[in-house]
Amino acid sequence: MNIFEIVGLILIFCGIIYTFLRGMGKISEKEQDEIESKIIKVKGGPGLMLISFGVILFLAGMQIGDYKIEIPSNGPTPTPTGSISINSKNPGVSIYIDGNYKGITPTTITLEEGSHNMTAKLTGYRDYNWHFYIKAGEHKSIGIALGSL
Repeated sequence: MNIFEIVGLILIFCGIIYTFLRGMGKISEKEQDEIESKIIKVKGGPGLMLISFGVILFLAGMQIGDYKIEIPSNGPTPTPTGSISINSKNPGVSIYIDGNYKGITPTTITLEEGSHNMTAKLTGYRDYNWHFYIKAGEHKSIGIALGSL
């Protein structure tokens, strides 16, 4: 239950008690006039007004209780990336980043920010290994020349 439903139920309860006591003669005419002079006069008396306001608040509370506030999301937060362009003196060198094949030279690769290991391979040549760090938004270029076996 939310606050509107609780206050609404309290007002309904108070309105019923007031109406009951007035009907039983437990509230004198003087007391009734005094109560009505402090509360907006409504046809049917303060009891009906309390019940009416209580019902309105209770129903409004039920409607509000059905809604959930959700912050719209445009999907997951993108991972910061940088890029590296790799050229080689030897054509067709295979490039592996962190053990995964990424293509042949010349190539440009987008990588997540962080430390990476590159291996360049070409049959008949020595492998070239390079450890590097790429920052978000950074672009690095490297030119490599593989030595013969």
